[in-house]
Amino acid sequence: MSDILSVFVINLARSGDRYEHMQAQLAATGLAFQKIDAIDGRSLSARDRQRYRSQDRENRNDAGLTASEIGCFLSHRLAWETFYASGAPCALVLEDDVHLDRTLPSLLKDISRLSDLYDLVRVGGARRRIFVPLAGLSGGHRLVYLLGGPSSAYAYVISRTGAHKLLDNSEYISDQVDVFMDHYWKTKLRVLAVQPYPVTAHVSFAGASTIGDGRYEGDRAARQAETALNSGLRRARRIQRSSMKYIWGVRILVESVRLRAILFFRRRRQAPAGE
Repeated sequence: MSDILSVFVINLARSGDRYEHMQAQLAATGLAFQKIDAIDGRSLSARDRQRYRSQDRENRNDAGLTASEIGCFLSHRLAWETFYASGAPCALVLEDDVHLDRTLPSLLKDISRLSDLYDLVRVGGARRRIFVPLAGLSGGHRLVYLLGGPSSAYAYVISRTGAHKLLDNSEYISDQVDVFMDHYWKTKLRVLAVQPYPVTAHVSFAGASTIGDGRYEGDRAARQAETALNSGLRRARRIQRSSMKYIWGVRILVESVRLRAILFFRRRRQAPAGE
């Protein structure tokens, strides 16, 4: 499958146990992979820090990103750059704290054949979302359109057009990488998902990630300190964002009908004569 789909594992040099964990899992599935040396939040370069637009978050009265969150985003961006330079049509990007279902290799074959239909396919996520089913996949899984971002960025398949859009929109950053990926109405990503997810957070590492440490506690503290004016601006932005999400949601429903038709006729063409 390596000539069709590349596999990248993002791993911090100081997290050797996690790397060994991923090595063993991927060896068991028969998937070759390339390690992406994660950017450590403890040792961000001046250039790394310049990419963070803290003023954008202050304007929204959101808590600032932690160094770990900045490093996490830039590590994913490095994976997108590496994949895009490789020339492969699509890639699986994994963080190092996940469990891989045994059905993953066959699912990746299914997904790789459809790379012209998506920018991003979420194969793992922290939240359950309402979805529109599109097609059946291997192992009883389904390809779906999610009506809302699933949060978490620990497992996804990305196409070349998806990598291009993500890179174009992330020269400077002001959100956590999973939040950025969930805001598909900003990046214009065509986002699909696999249900149920074939990649899940590994129980041994659950709660041990430094990604997002203190995110919600910091945001709550920022809300308590905001002025009446800032509170009003926040509500206005929320209404604007909800409107954008609604418009994009209608587009998703229309697009799902189109994709279902495309997949139906592809299956008809591929079916043996006489069926």
